[in-house]
Amino acid sequence: MIPTIINDNFFDDVDSVIKKVNSFEFHRLSEDRSAPGERTLSLHLFDEEFYCHVISNILVHYYGYQDLTFGKSILHAHRIQPGDIFKNQFHTDTDIDDFEIAAVIYLSDGDIHSGTTILDDDKKQSIVVANKKNTMVAYDPARWHGPSKFSYDVERLTLTAFIKDVKLS
Repeated sequence: MIPTIINDNFFDDVDSVIKKVNSFEFHRLSEDRSAPGERTLSLHLFDEEFYCHVISNILVHYYGYQDLTFGKSILHAHRIQPGDIFKNQFHTDTDIDDFEIAAVIYLSDGDIHSGTTILDDDKKQSIVVANKKNTMVAYDPARWHGPSKFSYDVERLTLTAFIKDVKLS
């Protein structure tokens, strides 16, 4: 099992990252998705340099500064507007392609209630991470996790990563 890692101050210049992310094209998620709001396509499709930078900075927490490669990973920007509601609170990400590491990087401020909750094996609250600007939480996608509450009162902007096929060079 991949350990959960929390990193405050993930980006050196988070305000320039927010400006960049806000310039991306977002698409409304379909109504049958449990997550509300809108997302970008995976960033590797239109900003590969930024995509590689973010994924590499997540992986350094697990592998240090070793030479490594990673496979078909995904990095989305995700925006949730006030009033948006999650249909399902807790879930695993094991059904979406055998990812090894999942991560959320908060690009807006919220509070402990608008963050992420990770459950233990008995599906009881184990870790609660506040939605704090420039904080990253990385975790095993097989762990039950989800938003700390169903609806939002303020905009929530994040980067969401799903990483797989990590190999040391």
